[in-house]
Amino acid sequence: MTRDSLTQPLPPPADTPCAVCGRVSPAAVEIGYRDGTVLYACPQHAGTAAPGPLPHELGVAG
Repeated sequence: MTRDSLTQPLPPPADTPCAVCGRVSPAAVEIGYRDGTVLYACPQHAGTAAPGPLPHELGVAG
C-alpha cells in the first residue's frame, strides 16, 4: 500500500442495482456472473446471496 493509493479520490458510485433487492448502493459487492454480466449485491445482501454461477446455471452436473 502506498500513500498515493490512500489519497486518490474515490471512484464514482456504481449505478448497478442489487441482484437480490434491486436497490442501488454505492458500496455494491460483486457476487458472481451470469450470461456475461457481472452481478452485484448491496452490503446487506452480499453475505446471503449465493455466489455464482452455480454448476446447474452452467449446465454442468454437480
